[in-house]
Amino acid sequence: MWQLGGLQRFEFAEGRCRGVQAVEVRTFAGLQFTILLDRGMDIYLAQYKGTPLCWLSPTGVVDPTYFEPHGLGFLRSCQGGLLFTCGLSYAGAPCVDEGESLGLHGRISHLPAEDVRCSQDWRGDDYLIEVSGIVREVRIQGDHLTLKRTVSTALDSRQIHIHDEVRNEGTRTSPHMMLYHFNLGYPLLDVGVRLVIPALETTGPAGGRVSKETYATITGPASNTPEQVFYHRTIPAADGWVRLALLNPALGLGVQLSYVAAGLPFLVQWLSLADQVYALGLEPANCTTRGRAEDRAAGNLQFIEPGEVRKYQLTVTVLEGAAEVDAAEREIHELVSAP
Repeated sequence: MWQLGGLQRFEFAEGRCRGVQAVEVRTFAGLQFTILLDRGMDIYLAQYKGTPLCWLSPTGVVDPTYFEPHGLGFLRSCQGGLLFTCGLSYAGAPCVDEGESLGLHGRISHLPAEDVRCSQDWRGDDYLIEVSGIVREVRIQGDHLTLKRTVSTALDSRQIHIHDEVRNEGTRTSPHMMLYHFNLGYPLLDVGVRLVIPALETTGPAGGRVSKETYATITGPASNTPEQVFYHRTIPAADGWVRLALLNPALGLGVQLSYVAAGLPFLVQWLSLADQVYALGLEPANCTTRGRAEDRAAGNLQFIEPGEVRKYQLTVTVLEGAAEVDAAEREIHELVSAP
C-alpha cells in the first residue's frame, strides 16, 4: 500500500533537529504532510502534487530541548509549517500574569507526544490513515493539562482532519488558552490571491475597524514590511462550522480551513509580507494574541475545571481547479451577504 500512500515513521538525523521523531503521510490523491511527534504533534511541511502549501520558518525543525521559554525565545525554534499549536495554559504575547512571567505562545508545541499510535487500514471501502498521541503540560503544584490529538486522512483524500481533546487532569482550575496557528506561504500565497473570510466585522490591534481591502490585499514581498494582525468576528454556517479560504486562481489551487465554531470564538489573522518571511497565518482561537494578562483583564480568559474536557475539530481541504475554487468563494460570500 505504501506504493500508493500511507504513513511511515522516521527520525531526523542531523543539526538541531537530530533525534526528532516524525511521521510522513501520503495520499494517492496527491496530498503529503509531516507530523512532528516530538513537537506537540504539529504539522510541518505540507504539499499537494509537489506544490508547497505552507510557510516554513528559517529555523527549520528544532529539537524541543533547545526551547527558550522566556520572552520571544519561542521564535528561535518555531518551525512554522502548516500548523503549530499555541497553548495550553497560555498563548499570545509575552507578559507577566499574576506574578508569573510567560513567554510567547506557550509550551505545547515544544513538548513531545507519548502513547503514539499509528494506523493505516481498511474500514469498509475506505483506507484510513490515522496518527494519535497525548501531549502533557504539567507542573508540580501547578497546571496539569493534556492534549490528546488525532490527525487523520484517507487514501483518496485531499483533507487533513484534526481532532483535539484538552483535559484538566489536575485538582485546580487552570487558565486555558488555545490557538491553532495555520501558516500558508509561497507559491500558494502570491500576488493576485483571494483571501475569503466570512467576517461580520474585522478590527486591528488597536480595536478600530478595518476594511476587507486592508486585510485581504496581498502584495509581493518587500524589505522592512511590518507584520500586521487582525481580529475577525466570523459567521458560522448552519452546521456550526466556520469556513475560510486562500484561493490562487493562477495555480488553480486553494486551501480551505474549516473548524467547529463552538469553543473557538476568535479568528486571528497574521500577515507578514516581508521578503524574509512572506506568510499568512490564519488562527482560530479561544483567546486573543495580546497575552494572558490582557485577556484576563478584558474578561476573555477561559478556564478549565478539574476533570473537564474541551474538544476541538478542524479540517484542512485542498481545492483543485477553477470549479472548486469558485464554489468555495461563492459559498463564503453567500454566507456573509445573507440577511
